[in-house]
Amino acid sequence: MALIKIPGVAVPAVDFDNSDAVEIGETVYAIGSPVGLEGTFSNGIVSGFRNVGEQRLIQITAPISPGSSGGPVTNSKGAVVGVAVATLKDGQNLNFAVPSNYLSQLRANATTVKPLAIAKSNTDKARSIGAPLTEGVIAHSFRWQNTLYGYFTLSLENKLRAPVGNVSCLVIFYNEKGLALDSSNVWVSGTNTGGIKRIEPGAAVRVVGKVEPEVVRLAGFVPRTVTEQEMIGRRDVNDPVGLVHQFPKGWAMDQINAYMEAYWKKRESRTKVRILSFEVLHD
Repeated sequence: MALIKIPGVAVPAVDFDNSDAVEIGETVYAIGSPVGLEGTFSNGIVSGFRNVGEQRLIQITAPISPGSSGGPVTNSKGAVVGVAVATLKDGQNLNFAVPSNYLSQLRANATTVKPLAIAKSNTDKARSIGAPLTEGVIAHSFRWQNTLYGYFTLSLENKLRAPVGNVSCLVIFYNEKGLALDSSNVWVSGTNTGGIKRIEPGAAVRVVGKVEPEVVRLAGFVPRTVTEQEMIGRRDVNDPVGLVHQFPKGWAMDQINAYMEAYWKKRESRTKVRILSFEVLHD
């Protein structure tokens, strides 16, 4: 990115907006001269954000072709939120813009005018543009559904302003010492989400996954019993494997529920969920 000073030229200036406030699903417009066609105006949405080294790019669906680079990308108010910079030829509508805040910083730190220099391309950074989109969907509320067969459930929540599909995540299980024991891939497929194949904006779905049953024991999820004298033979509903969780005599149901909620919340830290990828859907 470079600022170019042209003596003797007076033209109207455009307004800049805060690119940090741009959200996935927001409408944007690209202006440029693709393949020499001056004044081309196209629209699309923000479909993601990509980290390229220490910098960040805005991924957009507004078409960009050779000749569009350097053109402004504006929001619905007509203010510039980015500068068109690249497109991935092997994909569809995979276009990228430099956030306008970078340009604002460049303007603020401008010094003396220097001759243009040829910059060396960075192929490592270019490859990282195509990394899977992982921001905007979060996982939480892990619970065991059936410890006998290793079934568990968790919630996947869409924090974006557009629906998402093909959500894939990796659940990693740890023991008490923090050592990884096993992992399990979980995805929104419809078969494990009650027929739901997409997550609407601001909504969440409960998904079911499975891991080797032995992981339940190794990860320390099996409840411990109290002393023989205090046992009353009440089974934990989350433990059909027959590993009976006993409670002291005289415990009311609300005491039992409070204890089990604290128990599972404490052991939830022995799992970590990593969002692998998802697709922003364009209706």
